[in-house]
Amino acid sequence: MTEPYRPSFEPTPPNKFNPLYVIAALTIVLALGGWFAFGMGGADAPEVSKQAKQQLKNAKEQQAKAEAALVAAQAAKQQAEADRLKVAAARASQTKAVEQKASKDTQARLVADCAAALKKLQAGTETAKKWQAEVPALLTNDSGRYIAAVPNLMTRFAELYDQTEAPDTTHLEVRVSSLSKRCDQLRVLAEDDANFATPDVNFKDDIELAARTAQDYKHSYTNAVALLKAAKKAASSPATVTLAEAISNDRARRIQEAADNEAARRGEAERILQAQRDQSARDNAEAEARRARERAAFEKHQEDQTRERSQLLADAQDPATVAHFAPFLAKTGWQPMLRRDGDLECHGGHPGPLSLAVLNAGHAMSDVKRFVSAATGPCGDRPRWPEPASKDEWSQREADMHRFAKLAPVWIEKGMLRP
Repeated sequence: MTEPYRPSFEPTPPNKFNPLYVIAALTIVLALGGWFAFGMGGADAPEVSKQAKQQLKNAKEQQAKAEAALVAAQAAKQQAEADRLKVAAARASQTKAVEQKASKDTQARLVADCAAALKKLQAGTETAKKWQAEVPALLTNDSGRYIAAVPNLMTRFAELYDQTEAPDTTHLEVRVSSLSKRCDQLRVLAEDDANFATPDVNFKDDIELAARTAQDYKHSYTNAVALLKAAKKAASSPATVTLAEAISNDRARRIQEAADNEAARRGEAERILQAQRDQSARDNAEAEARRARERAAFEKHQEDQTRERSQLLADAQDPATVAHFAPFLAKTGWQPMLRRDGDLECHGGHPGPLSLAVLNAGHAMSDVKRFVSAATGPCGDRPRWPEPASKDEWSQREADMHRFAKLAPVWIEKGMLRP
């Protein structure tokens, strides 16, 4: 219940406005004014005093009204503050209730998540135990002999068994126990209405372990059972050896086959390599034989050239040959020269043999008639051949022209014919 307002006349701090000060000051001013008028009024003093008293009375009434209004304003202010505090308290209470409900919802969710993870981990552990109890036993028991009796099923079982790692059931049981304790702790926390803590936990690792365990061993166990059923249906009787022995024998056979295949591959590779070496040897021998033939041919060519040059030298310097070609080789002062029309005509000049360039320019080395004309035409004291009188003699002169062409380079080299 709010206390009634009582005016307070305690000193007001500096710079703080107080309405009571204003009212009191007005009252004092009016009172002093009335007494002053009474003292100075002379004959009118009674009337003035009456007015002053009335003014003082009015001032007091105004002061009372102002105090009442101030009391009412203060009371309204206090009521508004009380209402604000009440609303704030209600909101705080509501927020706290919402937060507490959220905390309890989180606790309930954690309990449910933990229970789900625990259920999956327990199921995965049971699957792993079932695999460990039944699948490895097939390697040595009578049921496994049916799988051993069917080679392709035996191979598939061996691959399946090799791909499945033996489960650590002890570790799985420890994980189940630990997760179960956490679930109990969360359940106790959720059931405590006065506890709103929200522990920071997650079950990702447990769920992943559960999923991996259940998937691996459920797949392997299911396939192993399916292989056993198929083997019992396909085999008329179990094998004489255990499944472990059959797998071992099959692996030994495969290893031997691999070794045989590798040996065959290496043998084939060696055969191919030897064939390549043999072919290379044949190619080298053929190349060497070809080089030998080429060397022999070159040497023969060199010998032929040497022999031919020796023969040319001997023929060119043979006095009979020199005498036979005297019309061209004689060193006289008369020389056949080339005319504008391409014919040769005799001119006097320095003594010496004919010029091969002049003969070529006059086509004397390609036209037998011009060749004969250069050797038979009158040209001072230069020796002359007789004119050919028969076909055979013309044939002889044509042979002389070719012989002269072959001997010309030697005669130029020896200075017996001008270039």
